[in-house]
Amino acid sequence: MVTNELTFYLAAAALFVLTVESCIKLLNRDSFSVTLAVYLTVFAWYFVDPFLNPEQYDYIPASLISQSYGQVLIFLVAFRFFIPIAARWIVRRRSTGVFAMQNFAPEQILVATGAMWLLLLLIGIARMNGDVVGALFPVDSRAGATMGAWSNRNFGGRIRDRLGGVPL
Repeated sequence: MVTNELTFYLAAAALFVLTVESCIKLLNRDSFSVTLAVYLTVFAWYFVDPFLNPEQYDYIPASLISQSYGQVLIFLVAFRFFIPIAARWIVRRRSTGVFAMQNFAPEQILVATGAMWLLLLLIGIARMNGDVVGALFPVDSRAGATMGAWSNRNFGGRIRDRLGGVPL
């Protein structure tokens, strides 16, 4: 079980401290609310799922679980370090210099994002052998028939092989 690993508690403590810090900054209007969304997502994916689906973690070796939560801890620290740098880069001042960046209209960003999403959707549908519903709504995604796209050795199968061929 994941609660037997020290890195689980270290990552949970870091997540708690960073979430409290982000809430305080948000109350002082000194931060992006995006950080809270990231922290809540990390909490749901890595700290709630093991308790909702404990049987899916029984086959994973303890050393791999420890490494995984160590990586979550590294991500949280790196995210906390780099988000102020990214915020300054995004909210940059106007420049009249030669290297001034072009400002993008929201419509341009929406079109580019939509095009990337459509491309990724088409790749997913192709990997699912044309199963549009399975690509959009992966019911029983870890154990169901739609898991076939991830069993390819070149895409997601290496993780399964590292676990000794245990079905995910």
